[in-house]
Amino acid sequence: MDTVFRIQDAKGEGPYQGQEGEFLENMNNNHSGCSIHPIPYCDKGIGRSPELEERCGFRNMEQLKSWFTDHELEGLSKLGFVIAQIKGEITVVGQHQVLFIPA
Repeated sequence: MDTVFRIQDAKGEGPYQGQEGEFLENMNNNHSGCSIHPIPYCDKGIGRSPELEERCGFRNMEQLKSWFTDHELEGLSKLGFVIAQIKGEITVVGQHQVLFIPA
């Protein structure tokens, strides 16, 4: 069983899952098309879209903090998002993120 770090709200949804609001829209626009924030399909080592049961996350806090700035983490916190440590099975490791199936 692996431990994955993930930004999510109380419902277990991440900030890219249909969330609305100016802060999230700005953050998502800043991340869109960026080589530092690739979609799984474009992340070296993944090269595909997540399966239905898979979620995106990070191997460790260092990887998470290279994805989200301190300003973004603070803004996400104000919107109810937390850094969660989730047990599950990592299915594929990319250069910037992992895909995993929560336990």
